[in-house]
Amino acid sequence: MSAPAAPSVVVVGGGLVAATVARELRRLGHAGPVTIVSDEVEPPYDRPPLSKQLLAGTVTAEETHLLKPGEIDDLGITLRLGVAAAGLETAAQEVVLADGVRVPYDRLVLATGSRARRLPSVPELTGVHHLRALGDSTAIATELASARRLVVIGAGFIGLEVAAVARSQDIDVTVVETAARPLTRVLGSEAGSLLTDMHAEHGATIRCSTTVTEVRGTDGVEGVLLDGGELLPADLLLVGVGAVPNTEWLAGSGVAVDDGVVCDATGCTSVPDVFAAGDVSRWRNASTGAQVRVEQWQSALEQAMIVADALTGGSREWDSVPYFWSDQYDTKLQLCGAAGPRSERRETARGPVVLFGDDADRLVGVLTVGNPRALAQGRRLVAAGTAWEQAEEWLAGL
Repeated sequence: MSAPAAPSVVVVGGGLVAATVARELRRLGHAGPVTIVSDEVEPPYDRPPLSKQLLAGTVTAEETHLLKPGEIDDLGITLRLGVAAAGLETAAQEVVLADGVRVPYDRLVLATGSRARRLPSVPELTGVHHLRALGDSTAIATELASARRLVVIGAGFIGLEVAAVARSQDIDVTVVETAARPLTRVLGSEAGSLLTDMHAEHGATIRCSTTVTEVRGTDGVEGVLLDGGELLPADLLLVGVGAVPNTEWLAGSGVAVDDGVVCDATGCTSVPDVFAAGDVSRWRNASTGAQVRVEQWQSALEQAMIVADALTGGSREWDSVPYFWSDQYDTKLQLCGAAGPRSERRETARGPVVLFGDDADRLVGVLTVGNPRALAQGRRLVAAGTAWEQAEEWLAGL
């Protein structure tokens, strides 16, 4: 009697999660069919370079690809590119594509990521951009070559990284942010001040507590009107006001969605044999018990590896301290954990370090600027639930 066929795995998405799940499945011995479905025409690619190296021209689009042609053949995976998933029928175990084709699966991984949030008040003009996909980055890079004035709406990571690249090309840059400081919700006020100062040192202007009320231009963008009545001229505009998880196509599928696909600590969703990972998902962290959607590269990588483990019979759980980095100018900003209501900053020989604590006097996050060694040590302290007093002693010794 022949052995049962290995289950087929379909991954919907074209980024880090898709490439990692496919690669890990083969490493772990999965012999069944593996198919990646993506609405993009490119094979799975890495997204961090889109707002950094690709814009700066230090890497090519092909160098962002996570699966090279030879590896795709070696792994024996199938790519269905350039067609979006339009629906999911879990009873029939089929992904319905926008062209009407139905892709059957035994196991399914949702890795559709997120898309740039749009502002209804911003018209579709030449020179107006959002940045989420490879095509967005290449279009912005082309226009940066001739741009003179860039305005960025939103002082988030992507906006600030693009601002840094533009300043390195001697483009006049103004970042407009509604909050009192950049990234206060994510990094706290101390880090927001650090970022403001760093960009000012490089000639970029960050206008906080300010709102863009109108984008002006006929065929192309010509400027933005601020709430105080000032008109900022611009021939390039980037809107960077956050991201929205791509979950609409799951309507009626039975997959639970609440600001992302809800998952347990192994990546399993509310529907058997359906998993999710990366920006589209909200996982339960086995260490903290919190249900979180973490839009970070490292977490997406870890979650993809855990899903591949689950698909091959493993029982690993996600319990990591979230980690994020941002390259701006010649400085690497790194954060582990999260900002808390309590903070303390110290200027070390290698750069500033900021501690974050919670109301229970525990260390919950560490931010470093140009100090990766301190970040690595801090991540271990956060994972251990270090008391605030001990964390302060560690900070004093840096």
